[in-house]
Amino acid sequence: MSDASDSLAETFPSLRELLTSIDQLRNHIVGLPLPAFLEPVTVGLIVDGVAQPLAVDAASLTSWTRHIGFSTRVRLLALEPAILESFAASRVLAGMVLLRAHLEASALAAHCLRKLTDAARSSALPDLGTLIQQTLFGTSLRKQVKTQAWLDNHLSTFQQGTIQITPAVSDLDRHVYQDLAKGTLNTTYSLLCEYSHPNLGGVRHLMSAIDSAAGWAIQYSTAETPEGDSVSGALTTLDTTMRAGYSAAELLLGWHFCEDGANVDYRTPSKAHLKSIWTDIIKHGAT
Repeated sequence: MSDASDSLAETFPSLRELLTSIDQLRNHIVGLPLPAFLEPVTVGLIVDGVAQPLAVDAASLTSWTRHIGFSTRVRLLALEPAILESFAASRVLAGMVLLRAHLEASALAAHCLRKLTDAARSSALPDLGTLIQQTLFGTSLRKQVKTQAWLDNHLSTFQQGTIQITPAVSDLDRHVYQDLAKGTLNTTYSLLCEYSHPNLGGVRHLMSAIDSAAGWAIQYSTAETPEGDSVSGALTTLDTTMRAGYSAAELLLGWHFCEDGANVDYRTPSKAHLKSIWTDIIKHGAT
């Protein structure tokens, strides 16, 4: 086990099995290859100063699925040690904020996977141009151009807006729970937003209240004391978003595309690839 996981297991012995599972899955993912891939030259069209959806072909789809798959993997791997170390050091607020970022990254992969699958089933792969542009070039800075015109000089015309995270979280929920999805991860995400946003709900563990005749005597503290239930819930969420994010990323990497005349043909992940995702990620060391 990692030092952070071992420390958490000593403090919360009931979580040792879960922490072992998290570490085992991380060790497997770290061992997966990160092969280089070609990003083709893409010609963008601008009409009346407005960037049009990117043209979609086999090369651009291949590059896009590799970008999302590999970037999701490395982002999740980068966040997980900091999440575990934060909880091990009793930094609950920081751990919850980082966990929210982890869930969002997993949601992006699940969202792209769902959009790709739907487009392929409806023979509408060319319609993915807007999503590809949003996920490869989108930036939140675009929103500020309306009031900070100088920013426009530092952004490419193709750096438009990003995806909406709420539908992506819903896609993550469906990826995890399939037909039984009822918005569980949407609720979890909303709870994590309490910690990420300046809401009092995110710092209640740093506050105590004592009843008095006139009301309550409130005392804030800088010392964070993690409760077993909150740490257990956070680590269970981490385990879920790891399996969901990594499996969605690997499914994207399993798609293959080729030109078929004027159309784009595709192959979905092979049975062997699906089996490895099921065995090595979704069920790997599951508690």
